[in-house]
Amino acid sequence: MDRRAAGLLGNLGDNTTSNTQAANRVFWRQTVLPFVWRKAKALSAWLAPAYGTPLQLRPDLDAVDAVDGAGSGVGAGRGGDVFDHQ
Repeated sequence: MDRRAAGLLGNLGDNTTSNTQAANRVFWRQTVLPFVWRKAKALSAWLAPAYGTPLQLRPDLDAVDAVDGAGSGVGAGRGGDVFDHQ
């Protein structure tokens, strides 16, 4: 059977799996995490007057499996700009 035909039947192979995992990481890093950082910053600003001190809410990125440890220096490939929203 031709390899292309096998792909049509559902045998996706290693490349597709790798591409899917990479796309999932990119989605989290470029879409979900910036949104979470913006919301945490806005919520911190909204709650700060009630506490009378500077308040900083930060998501626990180590608890999110999809980002592969983004809490420990991820973004180094892009100069660290992605997650340095402190």
